[in-house]
Formats: sequence, C-alpha cells, structure tokens
Amino acid sequence: MRMGRVSILTGRSGSGKSRYLRSIAAELIKKGERVLYIVPEQFTFETERALAETMGCGLWDADVFSFTSLARRVLNEFGERRTLMSEQGRLMVIRKCADELAPKLISFGRVYHRGGFTGECARFFIEAKRAGIEADALMDAANEKGTDTPLGAKLHDLALLYGASEAYMARTSLDAEESLRLLSELLPKSELGSRHVIIDGFDMISKRLYGAIAALIDAAPHVTVALRIDLSPECRDKAVFSADRRILNKILSICDERGITPDFITPDGERPRHASAALRHLEREGFAFPYNKFDGEANGAIELFAATDVKAEVTAAAEKAQRLIDEGYRYRDIAIIASDTDKYLEPMMRALRERHIPFFTDAKRKLASYAASEATLFALRAAGGSYLREDMLALVKTGLCGVNAEQAEIFENYAFARGIRGSAFKSPFGEGAPAAAEEARGIVMGPLEKLSEALKDAPTAAGKVRALYQYTVDISLREQLTAEAERLKAQGRLERADETAQVYNLLITVMEQMHAILGDAKIANRKFTSVYKEGIDAYEVGVIPSAADQLLLGSLGRSKARSIRALIILGAANGHFPAVYGDDGMIDDEERASLAQMGLGEMPSTAQLNDKEFGDAYGAVTKPTDKLWLSYTMGSGSDTATPCELMDRIADMFGDVSIKTDIEEESASTAPSAYSALIKHLRTGVENGHIDARAGELYAALHKDSEYARKLASLPSALFPSVSAEPLGEDAAHRLYGARLSGGITSIEKFNGCPFKHFASVGLKLTPRKEYRERKADEGLFCHEAMSLLTKELIAMGKGDGSITNDQLETLLDSILPKLIAQHNNGVLMDTARSRAAAARLIRRVKATAYAVVEQLRRGEFSISGTETEFGIGKRYPELILELPGGGRYILSGRIDRIDSYTSDSGEKFVRVIDYKSKSGSAFDCADIADGKRLQLPLYIAAIEAAGAAERAAGMYYLPVHEGIINSSGKEDDFGARILKEFRLRGACLNDAKLIELGGGEDVQPTARSGWRLSEEQLKGTVNFAVDKAKQTAYKIAKGHAEAYPLIDKRGYDECSMCDYNSVCGFDATLPCCKYRRASIIKKDDFLEEVSHAQLDR
Repeated sequence: MRMGRVSILTGRSGSGKSRYLRSIAAELIKKGERVLYIVPEQFTFETERALAETMGCGLWDADVFSFTSLARRVLNEFGERRTLMSEQGRLMVIRKCADELAPKLISFGRVYHRGGFTGECARFFIEAKRAGIEADALMDAANEKGTDTPLGAKLHDLALLYGASEAYMARTSLDAEESLRLLSELLPKSELGSRHVIIDGFDMISKRLYGAIAALIDAAPHVTVALRIDLSPECRDKAVFSADRRILNKILSICDERGITPDFITPDGERPRHASAALRHLEREGFAFPYNKFDGEANGAIELFAATDVKAEVTAAAEKAQRLIDEGYRYRDIAIIASDTDKYLEPMMRALRERHIPFFTDAKRKLASYAASEATLFALRAAGGSYLREDMLALVKTGLCGVNAEQAEIFENYAFARGIRGSAFKSPFGEGAPAAAEEARGIVMGPLEKLSEALKDAPTAAGKVRALYQYTVDISLREQLTAEAERLKAQGRLERADETAQVYNLLITVMEQMHAILGDAKIANRKFTSVYKEGIDAYEVGVIPSAADQLLLGSLGRSKARSIRALIILGAANGHFPAVYGDDGMIDDEERASLAQMGLGEMPSTAQLNDKEFGDAYGAVTKPTDKLWLSYTMGSGSDTATPCELMDRIADMFGDVSIKTDIEEESASTAPSAYSALIKHLRTGVENGHIDARAGELYAALHKDSEYARKLASLPSALFPSVSAEPLGEDAAHRLYGARLSGGITSIEKFNGCPFKHFASVGLKLTPRKEYRERKADEGLFCHEAMSLLTKELIAMGKGDGSITNDQLETLLDSILPKLIAQHNNGVLMDTARSRAAAARLIRRVKATAYAVVEQLRRGEFSISGTETEFGIGKRYPELILELPGGGRYILSGRIDRIDSYTSDSGEKFVRVIDYKSKSGSAFDCADIADGKRLQLPLYIAAIEAAGAAERAAGMYYLPVHEGIINSSGKEDDFGARILKEFRLRGACLNDAKLIELGGGEDVQPTARSGWRLSEEQLKGTVNFAVDKAKQTAYKIAKGHAEAYPLIDKRGYDECSMCDYNSVCGFDATLPCCKYRRASIIKKDDFLEEVSHAQLDR
C-alpha cells in the first residue's frame, strides 16, 4: 500500500485557513499537479468562484466536490447505474414501508401516519447507519429489552421499518452511506484518487465517511485537511472546537493505523480576517472561560439591540443595513442571518423591499407549497379516491387546471350550496346551475376522469407514475409554468421566475424517484398518493443569486459561504442562538447509551449536536471583518425572551457597548425610519395628550417626500380609528336603496340591531355563501313553510276554526311534511343519517305546534282567515307609508304569518296577528320595542288599520314552534290541556274579558306574567310607538347611516355573535373606538304609561 502524506491545517475562525488552502491549490496547479478540492455541499459554488479568483483563470486542473458528489462521480466512472437515493426518496420509501407494516407496529401504530414521522425515522436510520448499526442488531436489542417495555417496543418498530426500507432501497438504489462505502472501494482505481486532496470542512460525520477519508489517504499523494480548532495549551474556549476535535482524533487514529505521522500546519503567515481590534478580541474571548475584557473601545464595530417585537427588530436591522450602505458598503458585503427563518424571513424581506435594498435569500421553500404541486396532489386524491369535495375545490383553485378565478369561485359556491360531492361531479349539474359552474366542471373533469381510469388500469407504481405524468401533459402544466416564469422575468422578478422554472423539473424528479424506487411493485391509489405527498413535502426549491451585488439573507449555516464585512444576526435570544437541541428524538440519550452498552455503535448524543450548534454560533459571530450586530425580540407575557449569553458577555466585555432598545429615541436617517419614529411620537402624544416638537419636525421632513405625503394623509384615521363612519348622505343612500326608499320590517329591525349589518346586507346586498347544510335560520324557514302550508290547507278544507279531528290532522301533516322535507334546502334533510335525524326533530316540532294551533282554535271563536298575508303595493293590504321628518317617504311592506278573525253577531270584526318563532323563549318585551328590535307585531296591526278596513285589533302574538307533546294517547281533554300549557300565546291582547274568552280563554291567551293585557289606548299607543320608531329608523337609513354600532341586550347577547359581516366591519369591542349600543332598560308599566300619554296627546 502506498503511503500518502497527510497535513492537518488547524486554526481558529478568521485565521485564514480557507485562503491558505486556496493558495496551496494554486501552487500545486502551477506545478502541473491536479487537485481534488472537497467542501460541504452548500459551499461548492462559492468555493469554485473563490478558487477561480485566486487562480486568476479557469479551474482546468481542479475539481470542487462534496463527498456526496464525489461519490456520484466515481460511481458513474465505474459504471454503477443504480439511482443515488436522495433524502426525499428515502422518505418516500419509509412512508411506503410504514403504510404496509402498520399492523405490526407496537409503539408507533397510532402515530405512523402523522406528518413528520417519516422525517424522524429517516434521521434515526441515518444516524444508525453512520454508527454501523444494522436492522438485525436493533431487533436483537428489542428482543433483549423485551417488546413489552417502552424501549423494546420502539426498537422493534424501528428495526422493522429500518430493515424494510433498507432492503427495498438496496434493490434499486444507493443511499449516501452506501455510496461512501463504494467510494472507499473504488477510489484507489480512479484517476481522482491519484490527485492532491484538499478537504475544507465536513457536512456530515459517519463511520463510512471516515472510510472514504482513509481511502483518500491510501490513494492520494497528499491529503490536506483543514479543521477549525485551537491546539494551543493556553486555549480557554475549547468547547467551541469540540466537534472538530472529535474529527481530528478519528483522522489521527486512521493515520496511526497506517503508520503515518501527519504534519500539523497553521496559517501563521496569513493576514488576520478582522479589520477591527474589537472583533479580533471577540473572536479570542467571546467564548473563553474565563474571559478578558477589552482594553479599548469597540467604536461601533459591535452593536447589540433588543426589540419589543419582531417588526421592530427587523426594522432596526434594515435601518442598520441602510446606514452601512450609505457609508459605502456594497450590498454583497452585508449578510443578515436569522436563528429562526420561519419567524424572521418574511418580515425581513418586507423591510428590505421598503428600502429598495436588493437581497438574495438562500432559504428554500417547500415544493409542496407551490400551486403546481397542489394541483397534482389534489388531482391524485380526487381521481384516485372518490372525488371528495375539498379535493375538487382545492384543485380548481390552483389556477392550473384550465379554470379561471371567477369560474372557480362560482364552481365552489354552487358545490357548497347544492352539496355536490363524490361521483356527482362526474355528471352535468343540470338545470339551474350557473353556466360558469358547469363549464368549470367540464374543463376539470375531462383530464381527471382520464387520470382516474388510468390509475384503475395501472396496478403498479410505475403505471401510476405514467398516469400522473400524462395528467400534467393533459393540463399543459409545463407550458403554464414556462409562461408564468416568462411573465415574472418580464416584471424583473428574476428569482421568482427561477423558482417557478424549477418547480416542474422537481415534480418530474419526484415522479422519477417513485418510478425508480417503487417500480413494478403493486400499490393501491391511497398508498401511492401518500408516498407522492411525502416526496413533494421533502423537496425544496432554492435559487442562485440573480445579481452579483446583493445582500445575503438566510440562515446560520450559510454565513460561511462568502466573505462578509458586516453581519446582522436576528433572534439572538437565549436558547435560540446557539440553538439548543432537546433530548426528544425517536430514542433519547439514555436509551442511546443503553444501546452502546449492549455493543451497538455509538450514535450522536444531544450534547454532541449542541456542540456543533455552539461551534456554528462561534463561526458566525467571527465571520464579519468589520461590523457585527446582534439582536433579539424581548416579547411579553409567556413569550418573554432574554438575550443569549454572548450578548450579555459582550456588553460586559466592551465598555462602550450596551444593549439598546427601540424604546429609546429611534434614528431617523431614512424616510422609513423617520416615518416609524413619527408614528411612535404621535402614539405617545395621543396617549399623553401632548405631541412634542420632534413629531412636528419629522412630519415636516416627510411631507416633502411625495410617497410619504400620501401616507401622512392617512395618519389621523390610524391614530384615531373609528369603525363608525360618517353618514353616507342622501345621494349615496338613494343609490344604495333605490330612488324610492322602501323595505321590509326585517330591514328596519336589522338596522336597529346594527346599521352596518343593514348597510352590508340590504345596501351592498352582500350575502354569505350558501352552504349545503341546515342552519338554525334554515330550520326556522322550514317551520314557517310547514305552518303556512298547514294553515292554507285548513282554510281550503273549511277547517280554519279548528274543527278538524286529531286523526285528520295527522293524515294532513303526513301528506305535507314528507314532500316539504324532500324539497327543503335542496334536499339536505334527506342526505345523511344525521340530517334525517334532524328532519325527524323538525317534524316533531311542526306536529306539536300544529296540534297546539288546532287546539287553540277549538277553544275559541276565532278562525284562520289569512296565512302569509302580504301588505305592500298590489297586495291584500296596501303598503304602510312612513312620512319622514323633513319630507320624504319610506314604503314599508311585509308578510304576516297568520291572521285570525272573529265577527260578532252585530257584524263587528276583530283580528289578531300571529308570528311563528322558532325560539321557544320568544317574548313580547318593551325594551325590544323601544330599541326597534321587535316591531313586527305592532307594525302588522298598523298595516291592517292603515288599510281602512273595518277591523279592530284584538291582539298580537308570538307562537313558539318547538318540540312538545305530540302523543295524543289518553284522554283528549288531558292532551289538550297539556299542549295548551306548552304553547300558550305570547304577546299582547285587549284586556276585554269577552274577547279573551272568544280568543280561547285563559288557557290560550297570555297571562299577565307571560304577556300584556292592554287597554284600547295602550294597544294603540304601542302600535303608534312602533310606527314612530320605524320612521326614525327609516330617516337614518335615508341619511345613509352605516356605522358599526351593534346592540347588546340585557341578557348579554350581542348582534356580532351570529353576524355574517363581522369579518369586514372592523368592530372590535376591545378597542376604545368600538362601543356597543346598550339595550334600553325600561319597565313594562313605565313603557305603557308613556305610550298611553303619547296616544292621548295625538
């Protein structure tokens, strides 16, 4: 065996190791040698560029690889054609195996289907493989522990999944670990193995990686390895070098096995990275114990910032970047990295765009988040399943299946309204369906049904992949994405265009992986869809910078990618910078130690993972040459955070550095920062009642900027928000409600509940989407329809006086209700077992009420004379004209549920009006009348009287429609008494003993407690009060009132609780500008006295 030479280059961060390695490579190439340069995967592009700059020419005799790409190159060289298994492919295989092995899982049987399970398994399997642990060894350990123990059960399940997935992958593909094993075997035979090797960093550590390093040492004339480590005896921060120290020890062991004594070299001759003495001191002392304070001043090289919230933190960071640019920094000299990209990335991008700072983000988006991925996934679910409505609607809304946004909306609304689902999508919608909905159905279902048939005809995974690919062809997915990418390019959104261009290729990659992995294996549609979803969930879309000069925005691990003059670190809170791993993996540290004691390989512990994070944090803060900024969000309440230990240490180490906050006076060096400062001053001024001079200065400066002058105009409404807009005016009211103002009593009551609700529903005619379900309002409508049909039949039969027998009534109801159930709300009450149960309850409610109505009529002399009787233009009773103050009219119309009448022997005619209420607790309440919320009954009387008919009002009542006693077995008198008690009329009647008796007597009429017994003046006064209230309301409608001013009643029920418009009105009871209108507090006697006096004064 040829003995190669090994050099180990050691040095602290910023000591010039990478620069020194590039100089070594350049010297070797000048001598005619060829170089193999190995770096972590994510740094290959930047390393190639930096090496080319060092050479001053192209890379003719140097190749830059990661260990993974090197293995791929060597395997291809020797004809290895198996697919290299990606991380995403591994997840798909594990998903397939988990679905198949689910019945055998002991510990994970209930969680295997959850999101993230396959990822946790994959991490464990990779760790096990890197430690040299096979599935059989895991199963032996499970049996030794006992599968009835928690650890034994977990090991049993992991061994099953590990073994099955490894066996499956071995048939068709290679994973990274297996490719490293083959690399170790083939390197001595490869031309690449004979080159000078330079290794600058590692992105993974494993038993087989060390085997590849050993193979390189055996084959190459010279291997140089760079490690970030300080080997000096006086080193006081050894903890940050723990991860690299473990690598060093392993390489020394490899060399010792071969009798090689490595050379230790340091880049002592290199110029230090840091231009700032403060940053050089921070690199040495920032992580040391004990540490030495800096003898001098940082002079702005290091800044610390604590923000009250994320927005303040990113705003301050963007301002810092802007100041650096103003000082002459290029965009590419600056990097902003975040400890948590999910939390900081979007707000940071907005802040940079506001300042027109070009940036590139290396953070990647999940492939699954793109519309094209959703379109293919939902198509698979729909066509491979049973066309579930949620899948169909989601597919239509992707915009990629040939349906535009307007068609998609109409299609969705119709599907919800009619309850379309399942195979119903395959048939034409039929009469009454909007043309756009049917057109959309046809466009979507053509390719979908073709996909469905192809999936049925393809029992194997390969066949299903071909079917899915053909679906993308049928909907022209590639062409659509290409056109979208071109459109984005034309708009100058180059990175988004690049992302869009990648999406199609990655989807094809997922399909190719599935074809390679699953091949001719038989698989059900559901499992195939599950594996496909795992694939698109695993892949990510990233882009390369579209311009050379851009600020870098990304994550902690990417800060090494290029030289940086200024670094801004967001989220430097305790526990987040560096990140702290919890001991909560598939198996914890104690269980891992137990496995090691049983002779299995040693997997990394939580402490080792945290060592790496600690080292990465050290590498990040020591990366910039000139400026370092650290910030965090303080938060509040349960989200309160504290600065990381490093920030506290810096504040103590440097005399002129302290943690500043946004609570202090904010810099106003740019228009955005001046605007933020102005808002802060104004808010403080509004709270304190005094606005200071600084606010005036900022306002005057910003007013000169045309962009901000427009923003300033909106500040008053922002500082003094109100959801109660000024009245719209008469012109706008007439455009909204018509030149001839008119409406129903319900509209009047709705306005008095909340003017905005009236404006939205009656004026703008906004209607909530109709859904195929039975709501409370729908139940009420059913009850009204049923009672209306019943009373019409009674009138037609001449039984309006209640002279129908109970058997006849039962027969009549049985002829009415089934038809109504089938027709009501598009047949929703016949759709499911639950809805049929609801229908049965509704039938019981209607029947109980019907028996009560008949029994009430039997007890008195009144007969039903009208049902659903309308008053309005051209109706039985004319419209009720409300003369408005100051001129103008409001035409009031309505529909009376029921009118009963009685004609005395002398020819005098009395009427009573009855309104059905689905709420059993509906009562006649003076506060409701005073507030204009219950005006129906008195306005019905007013409409009848205004017609000039010779009819006197005997009463006005609510009749609850609820489920009562309908079993008529037993004595007829007992049944009648019981049902009358439950359905006693609620409302007001004339306090006339004879009329009360004619109306059914004390068992039918409201008692003094359940209703009102009024004198003629009191009844007329109540009716006139309601008319006046309606006039006042109509006057406000005519003036265009539309404020969000909801009523809250004495029981605490407010109009917002069941409002369809509370998402658009802006009303929030927690805001000072939002107030409820409190219900009137008035006693019945006081109310009646007031209306009586008013009546006498007329």
